Amino acid sequence: MMRRSEHCVLVASSGVPGTEPEFDDMSRSKPNARVRRRGLAACAGGVALAAFAGAIGAAAGLDLVSTRFRRRLPYRSPVLGAGALVVVVAVPSALTARYAWRGDERADAAAITA
Repeated sequence: MMRRSEHCVLVASSGVPGTEPEFDDMSRSKPNARVRRRGLAACAGGVALAAFAGAIGAAAGLDLVSTRFRRRLPYRSPVLGAGALVVVVAVPSALTARYAWRGDERADAAAITA
C-alpha cells in the first residue's frame, strides 16, 4: 500500500516513479520581460519626476493652484502637502523605476505598491 506522500509524487511526476517533473525556465520570455521593465521604469520615473517637481514648486510657494485646492491641503500648508507628495508618490515611484530599470525581481511588487 502506498503512503500518501508517495502517491502525491507519482501524480505530480511524468508517470515514472522517482522522476521529477520538468519545468520550463521561461528563458524565451525574458526579452519580453526586459522590454516590459523598461516601459515600467520609464512610466514610474516620469511619475516620480513630476511628483518631485510638484513638491518643489509647492514648497517654494509657486502659486499655480487655486485657493480652493489650497484649502484641501493638510493644515492648509503647501510645505506639508509637498512633503506628503514626496512620501506618498515620489519615493515609491522612484524606487519602482530603479527596480524596473535594473531588472530586479521586486519591481512588480513595487509597482503594485506605488
